[in-house]
Amino acid sequence: SEGMQVHRCRFTDFVPQAINAIEYAPATVRRPYVAVGRANGDIEIWSAKGNLVYEKTIPGVVNGSLETLAWAHQTKLTKDDLELFDTEKEREKATRRLTERAPRLFSAGLNAVIVEWDLAKLVPKAAVDSYGGAVWCMSTNHAQTQLAVGTEDGHIRLFDITDDKLVYQRCFDKIKARILSVAWSHDDQTIVTGSADGAVRVWNTDTGRMAARMTLPREGRDPTLVWAVTVLPSGTIVSGDSRGHVIFWDHVMHVVQQDFRALGADVLCLGADADGHTVFASGVDPKVTQFKLFAGGKPASGDTKKKAGFRNKKWQLAGIRRYHTHDVRAIA
Repeated sequence: SEGMQVHRCRFTDFVPQAINAIEYAPATVRRPYVAVGRANGDIEIWSAKGNLVYEKTIPGVVNGSLETLAWAHQTKLTKDDLELFDTEKEREKATRRLTERAPRLFSAGLNAVIVEWDLAKLVPKAAVDSYGGAVWCMSTNHAQTQLAVGTEDGHIRLFDITDDKLVYQRCFDKIKARILSVAWSHDDQTIVTGSADGAVRVWNTDTGRMAARMTLPREGRDPTLVWAVTVLPSGTIVSGDSRGHVIFWDHVMHVVQQDFRALGADVLCLGADADGHTVFASGVDPKVTQFKLFAGGKPASGDTKKKAGFRNKKWQLAGIRRYHTHDVRAIA
């Protein structure tokens, strides 16, 4: 018998890549997915049906950058699409085709390019310039028809993503600081942003103008950085900043409802449950902090709004866990 030479590799230099973004696919997708974006531009796709199961990796582009991810899955026809069909049966058939389509995945980063990925071929499907420099944040509206992008030059830009498009639409008024975080209200009428000048702003999506501004106090000479914002179903705005504070804002009066010193350092990410009764925060201080909404002294539930005690709702620090040893950049 012929001999075969075998080379045994005893040591390999494994360089772990930081996770910069985690996003769940929309609930309308038949098979739930989680996208994990790493600092080198690679995107891992995990199945979220039951336990998390790794499926595949989309290799990042050369000299690419990844700071944020966004899924989209359009399930309703737009007003323009409705005019194309004469009968209700045709509209239902077109809606069914939309629902059965695979979800779309977008990524963006400091290289100022927004990329849509082909989940089957694992290659870029489309790419457009951000028109404003580095992209720090990105979010899809709840109708899954528009993509809001926060850029280095202080603009929020909207991209049309209906019918498999990725087309620049318009930009909002400029501010004199980079946009670090962005979130849509649940009715898609407003967009909330956090910026590097220590302010949380509310924008009207129809006019592109600022509707309200909430300013955070400084600690020292440098302005506070608003690293994370999210909007709960009730309309309550939640922000996380470089002081380690998590603030709950009244969305009508635009004043502070409650202010918590959640972490010992920057709050880099926020996450909330579907009901808007639980909020998680983490960041440079790698502990995960949980906040719960209480109404009438009891944890809020789905029928809380029907009870008189809902008027006495208060957020409380419910728990702290240390699962990590390094900075936490993303929560989903």
